[in-house]
Amino acid sequence: MADRAQPSIYTILPHRGFADALATGLVNRYKNRADGLASVTLLLPNQRARRSMMDAFVRQSDSGLLLPKMVAIGDMELGESVGAALDPVGQDDIPAAMDPLHRQFVLAGLIRDYQGREKREISLAESFRLARQFAVMLDQLAVEEHDFAALSVMAEDQRAELATHWQVTLDLVNHVAQQWQDYLTQLQRLDAASRRNLLFAQAAESIRNRTSGDIIAAGIATPAPAVARLLRAVAFADGGSVILPGLDLNLDEDIWQDLMPPKSDDDALDDNEAAHQINHPQYHMRLLLERMSIRRDEVRNWHRSGEAASAPVISRTISNIFLPARHSGRWRDLESAERRLPNVRLIECDTIGEEAQTIALLVRQALETPEKRVAVVTPDRVLARRVAKHLARWDIVADDSAGRPLGETPPGSLFLSIAECLASSFSPVALLDMLKHPLVTGEDLRGEWLTKVRALDLALRGPRNGLGLEAITRQINRHFADRGQQDSKKGETVAALWEQLQSSDLAPLSALSTASDYPLTLLLAAARDCADRLTQSAIWQGQAGRALADALSALEGEAEQASLTCAADDMPLLLRGFFSESAIRPGYGQHPRVAILGLLEARLQRADLMICAGLNAGKWPQQTQPDPFIPPVLRRKLNMPTAEYSNGLSAHDLAAALGAPECVLTRSARDGEGITIASPFLRRLQAMLGDRLQRDTETLAIARNLDRQLPPVRIGTPAPAPSAERRQVTLAATDLDRLRGAPFAFYAGKILRLRSIDAPDARPTAAWRGIAVHAILEDWVKLDNSDPALLSKRLDRFWQEQIDFPILRAVWRPRIDAAMQWIADETERLRAEGRTVLAAEATGRIDYHDITLKGTADRIDRTADNGLIIIDYKTGQPPTARQVETGYAMQLGVLSLIAECGGFEGITGRIESVEYWSLARNKADGFGYRDQPLKVGKKRSGLAPDEFMPEMVRYIDDALDRWIFGDEPFTAEVNPDYPGFNDYDDLSRLDEWYSRGRESSA
Repeated sequence: MADRAQPSIYTILPHRGFADALATGLVNRYKNRADGLASVTLLLPNQRARRSMMDAFVRQSDSGLLLPKMVAIGDMELGESVGAALDPVGQDDIPAAMDPLHRQFVLAGLIRDYQGREKREISLAESFRLARQFAVMLDQLAVEEHDFAALSVMAEDQRAELATHWQVTLDLVNHVAQQWQDYLTQLQRLDAASRRNLLFAQAAESIRNRTSGDIIAAGIATPAPAVARLLRAVAFADGGSVILPGLDLNLDEDIWQDLMPPKSDDDALDDNEAAHQINHPQYHMRLLLERMSIRRDEVRNWHRSGEAASAPVISRTISNIFLPARHSGRWRDLESAERRLPNVRLIECDTIGEEAQTIALLVRQALETPEKRVAVVTPDRVLARRVAKHLARWDIVADDSAGRPLGETPPGSLFLSIAECLASSFSPVALLDMLKHPLVTGEDLRGEWLTKVRALDLALRGPRNGLGLEAITRQINRHFADRGQQDSKKGETVAALWEQLQSSDLAPLSALSTASDYPLTLLLAAARDCADRLTQSAIWQGQAGRALADALSALEGEAEQASLTCAADDMPLLLRGFFSESAIRPGYGQHPRVAILGLLEARLQRADLMICAGLNAGKWPQQTQPDPFIPPVLRRKLNMPTAEYSNGLSAHDLAAALGAPECVLTRSARDGEGITIASPFLRRLQAMLGDRLQRDTETLAIARNLDRQLPPVRIGTPAPAPSAERRQVTLAATDLDRLRGAPFAFYAGKILRLRSIDAPDARPTAAWRGIAVHAILEDWVKLDNSDPALLSKRLDRFWQEQIDFPILRAVWRPRIDAAMQWIADETERLRAEGRTVLAAEATGRIDYHDITLKGTADRIDRTADNGLIIIDYKTGQPPTARQVETGYAMQLGVLSLIAECGGFEGITGRIESVEYWSLARNKADGFGYRDQPLKVGKKRSGLAPDEFMPEMVRYIDDALDRWIFGDEPFTAEVNPDYPGFNDYDDLSRLDEWYSRGRESSA
């Protein structure tokens, strides 16, 4: 086929829908041919563009239409493959492409080996992360047709000017790249991008030698050299045409010339010039034409007929919006019509949730119009998922082009949970997360299974009891031992469940430890076996299940070939990296007129309503991650894509969307990360259009009122007043403190019997520390006879067996050990004075005014003259004498009353004194001290010893008369004198009434 003297090259401007305009023009061009479009080969950038063209042809045909042969050649985004139709027949001399997963495994091994030789050990997951980025760099170099020899020479020339870390990095790059090239040569393989370049070259030659059939390349705007040569061959071929998307023919010539890319590497621009050029939405089009050796004045507008045509003034306005900053002064000279976009309106929301709600409402409104198509275009995946969730309220399932990452599907998330469980040595949080997964049911119905797992959940609350399955067993046994007979049936259920899990479902993981490395195949097989047992094989069902099985099979095959070893705690991060590369896209069930598109997928797409969402800085344009392997200065010299280049593409995408028949721009003032800044593209549009930019406040108002709630009821201070029968409860020593200091908390805990529970795998709190210390001291008295030499050994066992938090061991142990040693020394000193330890954790009770008073004394000592001393251990600061005097710290008083009334079995005598033994820092800068909360010695406040018991009895009687035998309500209040914990502030809705009461009182 002979070449033309002039190229056949066209463009479709942003104000026209590319697919519809192209389909209209092609139908008109070939309608008089006998075979119509059937003899035409249509080259398109990707599969979504191919589907879009098929829909456009359907809209253009009245009765029927023979479609052209449509070939998606790949838009050079890495991972896409060249369409089979462009692989010339008989070209077996082109080596096959290397499998991407195999390449990743080989590169990870090369990187890890090199770092190991350089004494820089990295994890397997980190090596794969670097391997993925290294593969991207390889393909980007191949796309720009640079080899590593040129990179090495340039790096050596610039080495003295590079920072030390870049020099180290380039040494790694040179080594790994050379090893990789040798490996490719050995296997006679090519990187996929390099093979594509060869295929494009042979395709161009094939086009020049065609003898029949027209060929049209449409929508391809990638300025890669190999693509540019292919498009040039099409443009000059007889029967060939190139249709470019959104080439701005209205841009002034001086601005167009400013976008001139460097002629060679030696002409690379400085930073300011490069940013000025590359940021422009037409830069990549200018670069493409330059590489095609075609002038802009040789490009013509595509046929302007049919429904896709509209006023060209819109395209001129869009062009002016993106004028370079130094040319933006021309805005002042524009006609009023050229500073308007009547098809565009803006909605600015307060939050990202409100933005998603508003977008969903726009979609729902648009679908009321028959045949109207809607596309939501956003690079923000969080916003896209929110929009999809809001659409589900109307049973609208949008066609989300990005799909769902494999790791976010039910099968993928369960497999990650299993890996996390193994990596954490079966931490309660990871274990419960795995067992509560929707796919896990054991052999029970879902409801029965969850009932058992929830009982296990309650048993695993509180601080962790060590690592591994044995620690879980100990924690379960300890929980139900503490609960006694009241939960015996539930304990049997949990024990049976845990026995089943240990012996069957979790058996594949039980022999693995985080302290060792294992073959990756072994870890994957164990996790796969565990998943199969937990779900009765349900994990492998459905589209996502099959995708997971395929992904694991491929990983196991490569891992076996590479003989990789992996630490168990490296598994979750490793799998997340692999799963993020696989997306699951449902094949059916989506609404035919609603699509959610990313920027790449939105190219060449057109809907009647285009919603450009998430127009915030860092999202549109997206904040690009820097190349970890090639310094920015070298990337610019090599004309490789930079952050500015990505910004230009994002601007081009927005320009194309602004030309839609109806376009809505949305952003939110806040997102999940905090306050946002409007996209620079949106700020440009606002600056040029000013008040002419329409704002859609009506839709926003409807969205805000869509889920409007009734005004909140302003509650007063809660003051429940139960019946006399409900008030008759047994009172513990600490209950009277709470009754006087926090009546509502007493009501919630004693009458409603509500208890706060710790989180699973919770960090040890001060309260937990106090319980542990009391238990140690109890055993020390009862089992060790208060022998000072044995307390340290008991502490050693505690730290070894009970605490699984190294940082807490490091922080708490020195303080607690020192304070406990003080207790041992002080006990021994007092013993020498004739004072003996009588009891520890002694529980007593008495009947008092028709109710039962009970309490547990941490310790009771007997003095030489047969008196009793009640001791209360405190791990922090003890209550003050003032709190005791005012009746808000009555525990020692109640215990004294029980003791004097003979309530402690086998212990009789008069109360000589009460003491707090604190483990906090003392005045001598050590830990541990005794405190009598009475007016003794040099103390100037508090109760005198002879006043202590009468005052305590008075406070007890007063509390009983008012709340237990009387009808006083249990009012919620905030009492600064009450030293106890209050777990019921949320229940009392404290924040709703307390600050309001303070304001009114002020």
